[in-house]
Amino acid sequence: MLHHVEIYVSDLERSIAFWTPFMAQLGWEADRWSGGMNYIQGRSYLCFLQAPAEHLAAGYHRKRVGLNHLAFHARSRAHVDEIAAWARTAGHRLLYEAKYPYASGPGYYAMYAEDPDRIKVEVVAPHESQAAPGAAVWTVRPALPDDRPALQQLLELYQYELSDIWDQPLDARGRYGYTLDRYFTPGSDSHAFVALAGGQHAGFALADGAVKLAPAGHWMDQFFVLRKHRQQGLGHALAQAVFRALPGHWEVGQMPANVAAQAFWRRCIGQYSGGRYTEHRVDAGAWQGVVQAFEAPPT
Repeated sequence: MLHHVEIYVSDLERSIAFWTPFMAQLGWEADRWSGGMNYIQGRSYLCFLQAPAEHLAAGYHRKRVGLNHLAFHARSRAHVDEIAAWARTAGHRLLYEAKYPYASGPGYYAMYAEDPDRIKVEVVAPHESQAAPGAAVWTVRPALPDDRPALQQLLELYQYELSDIWDQPLDARGRYGYTLDRYFTPGSDSHAFVALAGGQHAGFALADGAVKLAPAGHWMDQFFVLRKHRQQGLGHALAQAVFRALPGHWEVGQMPANVAAQAFWRRCIGQYSGGRYTEHRVDAGAWQGVVQAFEAPPT
């Protein structure tokens, strides 16, 4: 078992400002002492110390002999997403964002960032083979043509679930129906995403350009997660993956009577944006309800 690792930094206070909230999310306890800062978990700890002035000029580079990076276990893929969202909203440098969360290869779900000295840190979720029995392993990706039948059926479940507040007629076959053609048309501003749990369809997100407040942007047209996968973080993971995939101005709306959805989106968008969103009420036009507006930064 590792006893401790000692790391010298160029500016101790600046490093503490990064490492304390980062380690708290991983369950490590901060212990400040006269010479530096320890982060403790069990019988092991990381110790950060101020580097002597005469050694500061050389700086740090992970390609030199010595430490390359530190990697930490996450509880789940949702936990990785939460820490990545924190780092992004706090303004820390994230690495390999274009390939997130599989920058290290298929099945390896991780986030990477740099501390103030550019020491690379990694947070990695358990591999599928290590997941606890019954635990969901999540994947979010753009919908493929082969996903269309499952997506169509999930939309039926979604529309049925909202039938008490969203009055829609059934067709002759007893189906609500929802036209998906534009989501599978090349060059369209409509985008479909699916969430998979253990390789099975567990939810979806449909986004288009029909914003209600701004001249242009992204609108969350429809969003759904199967009941068995709710309250586990999948909804947040799905939403945040869509925001990352489509940077720019975003608006997410909920019908006035859908109070549960309003609470979910306030939490989700608040976490993603670091609280930097505005809420509006739309009372005129074909669509009416509550809208949250925010900006998704480019990756």
